[in-house]
Amino acid sequence: MEKSSIELLTDFAKKNNYSFSSNTQPNTSIISNMGSLVNKKFFLLEYTVRGNTYNYVAFDGGANYTFSGIFRNYSNREIPELKVRPKFWIDFLTFRHNAKSGISELDKKLFINCSKDSFVKQVVNQKVGLEFLKLYNKVSPIELVVEENSMHYNPKLTDKSIIGLKTNRWIIEEIELRLFLEQGSKLLNMIKKD
Repeated sequence: MEKSSIELLTDFAKKNNYSFSSNTQPNTSIISNMGSLVNKKFFLLEYTVRGNTYNYVAFDGGANYTFSGIFRNYSNREIPELKVRPKFWIDFLTFRHNAKSGISELDKKLFINCSKDSFVKQVVNQKVGLEFLKLYNKVSPIELVVEENSMHYNPKLTDKSIIGLKTNRWIIEEIELRLFLEQGSKLLNMIKKD
């Protein structure tokens, strides 16, 4: 019998002696666009390196709301949301506002969504941008995000805003997950807490 995603992540956590928790909550409502019952499920793993703690979170709320990522607390102030990802060819055809880092090499390669360019410059510098692109070539798709903390199910993330690397799928394969945790925590450590 094939192991579930939560079982695979649990095995990984136990093998590496990481603190973890998981939960599956039945959802009794019918999701109209799916026509089926879905369960909310999440897996939390605490990853500590060089005295800093990061949280790997895998969440599946059904109805196209699935993600995983590595996160840490960022700020207790309200700050603008930020999303950074590589530019795609379609981005060159759109007229949406693309915030700028002020570094032309990065501005050519990254699509940055944020209401304040000054905040972008606080988070995305040359080193962070290049490390993000390197990691994206190994684990994709990912976004660098600063967002309001909506992970109430994670008692370790207590600030109003969190920073992280996020993808729209669960990273469960051991080699990819190890690389994501190691390189993702290294990248997040380059960004000063607000």
